[in-house]
Amino acid sequence: MKQRNFIKKTTRFLLVTMVIFFVLFNCISLKSKNNEIKIGLFATLTGVYPHLGREIRDGALIAVEMINEEGGIKGKKVKLLIRDNMFSRERAIKNVEELISEEVIALIGPATSTMSLEILDVINKHKITTISPTASSSELTNRDDYLIRIRSSNKEDARVLAQYVTKLKIKKLAIIYDETNPVYCLDFIKNFTQNSSKDLLVYPYPNNPNKTKYKKLSQLVLSKNSDAVLIIHETFTASLIIQHLRALNKELKIIISPWSKSDRLLENAGSRAEGVITVDLFEDSPRDERFLKFKKRFFERFQYNPGFGATHGFEAVMVIKQAYELNPDSSKLKETILNKREFEGLQGKILFDRYGDPIRNPFIIKIENGKFVKAE
Repeated sequence: MKQRNFIKKTTRFLLVTMVIFFVLFNCISLKSKNNEIKIGLFATLTGVYPHLGREIRDGALIAVEMINEEGGIKGKKVKLLIRDNMFSRERAIKNVEELISEEVIALIGPATSTMSLEILDVINKHKITTISPTASSSELTNRDDYLIRIRSSNKEDARVLAQYVTKLKIKKLAIIYDETNPVYCLDFIKNFTQNSSKDLLVYPYPNNPNKTKYKKLSQLVLSKNSDAVLIIHETFTASLIIQHLRALNKELKIIISPWSKSDRLLENAGSRAEGVITVDLFEDSPRDERFLKFKKRFFERFQYNPGFGATHGFEAVMVIKQAYELNPDSSKLKETILNKREFEGLQGKILFDRYGDPIRNPFIIKIENGKFVKAE
């Protein structure tokens, strides 16, 4: 009898203890959730075009770390939830829906213009503010939607590049572009040709083809007496094309779209990349203290220098931070950004128009002595 009572009392004690523990755990968990701000990031991290997506992720991670070290946003820690869309429309849409279910206040991504067009309907349906660090097709311009962009549009990039190329003594220009990313590439070509009077030859070339075809492509392009080539491709493929072209013609003038610009191109193309021309929004070696601090920390953390993807990924987080500090109502984040309009970037101001398109001034960049430098 005594043993039975003891068992009952012990069982009752254990049940009460479990209930108290459960309540305390949930209170702590709820308090923890209330003390954090979630931002979702989705980009291509594996498969096609992983380098740009990884740069964006890494830049965003540095921003989150720096914000949290300084006390967070309004005393709340920032948590970055990361998803890989694998350059798939279905996965990108699934990423968005998963991150929304996690109660993020905003999304960062995608990296490419092609994928940005694919997710417009779903982000507009959910009214979730989405900042793409690098999507730049002019097809995304002047839309009253929930997509805000950090990167200047192809219209501006291609215009500045075409105007510079027009000054060069070029008779025939060949364009090699990646047909896997048509929204960006065809739009860049359209905007470039509108500002160029050159005789143009256009060659579609898919991402990640059989490597033996690079030489054949280069031979074909040069057989048409092209004295300059514009490459609109991701950085690794662009570097291989540069190698093969310059192996056949050391004096060939080569121009690349901003999409190709990264330290990986310098590493892979080596000395054959000397003199290559492109356009960008930032310098790799500026005097701006904010950028130098970011660059130093980024290299220490990831062991490579930040390109435009990392820079704009960092800036995307900071735009969200600055807007949230003004108004913590995440349902009005888009409205807050568009009303504020002007934000601190890593190199100067970021100014948005009423559609959330950036008003920024790109400039010509050249490769000199193995480095990207601003052209005089």
